Amino acid sequence: PFSKKTWEIYNLFIEKFGNELNAMLFSEEEELKKLNEKAAELILKNREGKIKVRPGYDGEYGKPVLENGESEEPRKFEPSQKQLGDFG
Repeated sequence: PFSKKTWEIYNLFIEKFGNELNAMLFSEEEELKKLNEKAAELILKNREGKIKVRPGYDGEYGKPVLENGESEEPRKFEPSQKQLGDFG
């Protein structure tokens, strides 16, 4: 979800539709598919309620459940520089 390609696709959709709400809810199927077939497929599945989501809690967002039953976990930021606590 954090790749350069993902952001390129996101920006294409925002440029075309103006904002996320228009892209996700009000855009025509053919217009979506012209920009990116796979993203269009996922948007349409989401509109139909066919994407399962593991609910969020206590300020945590829900996470989509992938085909194998696992959920997509964001990559953790690992600083390359040592921090003060590393020298304890």
